[in-house]
Amino acid sequence: MNCSLEIKKSIFKLILKLKEEKIIQIFSESVDVQLYELADMVILLQQGAYYSSDTFKVLKKSNADFVTGLISKLLAE
Repeated sequence: MNCSLEIKKSIFKLILKLKEEKIIQIFSESVDVQLYELADMVILLQQGAYYSSDTFKVLKKSNADFVTGLISKLLAE
């Protein structure tokens, strides 16, 4: 799913911040490509509702946990 440029910028900044705080680790030859792929994934809709968790914790290894954590953080801001 494509999201707006503003949302992608917000997600990109958040991912970089989390990476700097060592909450997440990104292993990729092309980090920018991976970040923008995640930006496309991060807005997940099911029946018009956002998926989110109650708290934003240290992210686990799976993409599902990563995406859920990002959405929770974005919704909290």
